Amino acid sequence: MLDALRYAALEPVDGFGAVIFRRTAPQITAQGGLWDESSKLYPLAGGKPNKTMLSWEWPRYHTRIRFAHLQYDQDMYNWQGSQIALLDFDELTHFGETAFFYLLSRNRSTCGVKPHVRATVNPDPDSWVKRFLAPWVDPDWEAERGWRARSGETLRFYRDSDVTHWLRVGEPLPLGIEAERIKTCAYIPAHLSDNPALLRVNPDYYANLMALPAIERERLLGGPLAWTLRQDGNTFKRPWFPVVDAAPTAGIRAIVRRWDFAATEPRQGYSDPDYTAGVKLALTDGGVVYVLDCVLKRLSPADVQALVKQTAELDGRGVAMRWEVEPGSAGKTVSQMYARLLAGWDARGVRSTGDKLTRALPFAAQAEVGNVRMVRGAWNEAWLNQLCAFPSASIHDDAVDATAGAYSDLVNRGVSLADLQRRAALRQQAIATAGGAHTAGPAHPETESAPQSGAPDGFSWPWG
Repeated sequence: MLDALRYAALEPVDGFGAVIFRRTAPQITAQGGLWDESSKLYPLAGGKPNKTMLSWEWPRYHTRIRFAHLQYDQDMYNWQGSQIALLDFDELTHFGETAFFYLLSRNRSTCGVKPHVRATVNPDPDSWVKRFLAPWVDPDWEAERGWRARSGETLRFYRDSDVTHWLRVGEPLPLGIEAERIKTCAYIPAHLSDNPALLRVNPDYYANLMALPAIERERLLGGPLAWTLRQDGNTFKRPWFPVVDAAPTAGIRAIVRRWDFAATEPRQGYSDPDYTAGVKLALTDGGVVYVLDCVLKRLSPADVQALVKQTAELDGRGVAMRWEVEPGSAGKTVSQMYARLLAGWDARGVRSTGDKLTRALPFAAQAEVGNVRMVRGAWNEAWLNQLCAFPSASIHDDAVDATAGAYSDLVNRGVSLADLQRRAALRQQAIATAGGAHTAGPAHPETESAPQSGAPDGFSWPWG
């Protein structure tokens, strides 16, 4: 609140405006909340309250500080057309990532104050804020990159495909990234001992914190593990996935890409739908799994189909295609459609059993003992973000489902890559001999064990 007051009244800049956000309106007006605290401070600087608008104004300087809420992500569109020199977020982990980055587009002004953003935050290991502040708060960052940001250190960053990329001061920009895309950020951790005024007025506050359950206590006290402690979400850990530049070209037993379908684009009122995820894994003769690629997109049904076909073309006929068959007749219809779309590939739907966590554990077990490698790619961070937050009600798990399914497909029905390619060629030959009569694909594509049309007598298709 003081940063806003500086330009509104203490060092007034004509036309300056600030907005301080809480997630809900009651959090603003609650006893001891933002409005109460501002009422102790802003009148001393000549501020005029407007409780209807939850704002303070200084007519002499044409400046204003407003309090507002963003309870739902779609509320961000209420700010279209706004020019806000200072954006403040109280408890940033309570806000959605989409809304936060959207509002940066409103952080603009011609009043003369350089547009900037301030935020307060309590540690939450499952929040997108941890991913955003990883150079300062994530121990895995230092382990993987060999450096860690200091308290108060300013770093540069840019966003690409919803992933934040960090640069140290003096580090050259990647090829193709213009200087205009770069923003800066600094993070300053604080502890209870940094607020002696609060402890003088409320000497029992420390005892109140110590009475909390262990995980909440450590988070709020800001201990060294504050950003890593969670009630759940410990199924996968980043150090389990060493990065390699490429998978081996020999000794590959099988390759499969598993799809987890969604068919909704972000829209007003629903800005955070599920992703369509396509994860490609390879299994070596030695039992090592390579994560080769991950596609994560939010698309319409027609665009999902185009994506699946395009990805299959890029992968080649030697990569098996699998997807989960959802229960009910609609799931069977969708599965049959994709089987027709991918005619000529080893492609079919698979029925899943067990809950998400149960299906993910076999892959997690292999990763924990060092049997998984991740091939370097632009998709790495987005894939890791979902795996390492799993299971979490607030983080998408589409990549987890696709990865677990791909691993199950590999180990339960694996064949050699050479055999896979040979059988695919035989299938193409059989289709050609039949004059294209079987271009519709498998007769029963909705189940893994269903017979495939167009197969030579006495021959089953790969993994059939």
